[in-house]
Amino acid sequence: MFEDIAQNFENNGISSESIKTGLIVFSLIHLAWVLTLWILCYFFNPTKTVLSRIPIKYIKDKMNQASTDVNNGRLYNLVPKRLRGKVFFALCESWVIKAVTAPLILPIKIWLTIIIVAE
Repeated sequence: MFEDIAQNFENNGISSESIKTGLIVFSLIHLAWVLTLWILCYFFNPTKTVLSRIPIKYIKDKMNQASTDVNNGRLYNLVPKRLRGKVFFALCESWVIKAVTAPLILPIKIWLTIIIVAE
């Protein structure tokens, strides 16, 4: 089965080296996207700017519960006290945004990978 897949790639002009390069490039693009989201969430706080304007008690209760869960985590204690809340809250916000935007961002990441590896 794998031999057939490898042969199909080689018949279409795709070498094993370009697959390795493509995986590395895709991973780097993904890492850049995740770090960019985290940094943007750290500085712009989308939850406070958007969700705080929605007067829904359920959302506020879930935000408080998530904050309590983060405070009890082991990784939380490794970050300096003055940065704890903001760093971890930005991380949680970036995970949510990453999950919501995944259907849009995945094709873009694949396209960028193909463009970069093809050159």
